[in-house]
Amino acid sequence: MNQNFWDYSVEQNKTELKDIHHTFPTPIFESSISISNTDEIIDDLRKKYEQSPNHTISNSVGDFLLPGDEVKKLEKNKVSFYTEDTLNENPIYFELRDQILDIASSVFNAYAYIDITPRMETMWGNVLGYSGYIHPHSHSNCMFAGVWYPEDPPHVAENSLSNHIRFIDPTRMKYFYMPKVEGRNQLNSGEIYIKPKKGMCLIFPSWLEHDTVPNENTEETRFSISFNLFFNGTLGFPNSLNRLTV
Repeated sequence: MNQNFWDYSVEQNKTELKDIHHTFPTPIFESSISISNTDEIIDDLRKKYEQSPNHTISNSVGDFLLPGDEVKKLEKNKVSFYTEDTLNENPIYFELRDQILDIASSVFNAYAYIDITPRMETMWGNVLGYSGYIHPHSHSNCMFAGVWYPEDPPHVAENSLSNHIRFIDPTRMKYFYMPKVEGRNQLNSGEIYIKPKKGMCLIFPSWLEHDTVPNENTEETRFSISFNLFFNGTLGFPNSLNRLTV
């Protein structure tokens, strides 16, 4: 029997808040991936990081100039680095790639997609030294994006958000008015922070904006593997004049 999603036909004995419908959710799919060659992947990322001259260094953080010794520390730690985006074609990463695709299939099933299967389009490594971070961004030319963490993030102060990944609410207009709140919840928060851990894999819609909080550890680096997912198969419906086969 069909039932209207917004069903107000049930009589209520008194005026009260009946329920909260969380409409049009933005999902972030979390899983845990364990592979046999994690150490080999970390060693490969570290080697690429240490050998590459292409890294981001600045003598300022925000609007504040750093003293010379801090700039030297940044140069030592190289701040922010990312590899080529073809790691999915490197045999070292095949096991990880295949497990991510298995999880991506479950994501497609959660959406009840038919006639398409996930495809790994690109994969690259991120290495963040002291003060390194990834700026706010989304991923174009893909359907879903994701990240996998080969190890726990660098140690920082207990209550610090350092090295967390932050997701930003895409419906920002609802924060045009901002009353004071007693605490944060899903209805009044414009961003969420997730602390990485070894083996964690996050997959989310590619348009969802995100970034990372700078690494506050002066000695340890933060490693992660990012990836973009597209699909193989056919979109659209018979006789709808919008069919697309990839």
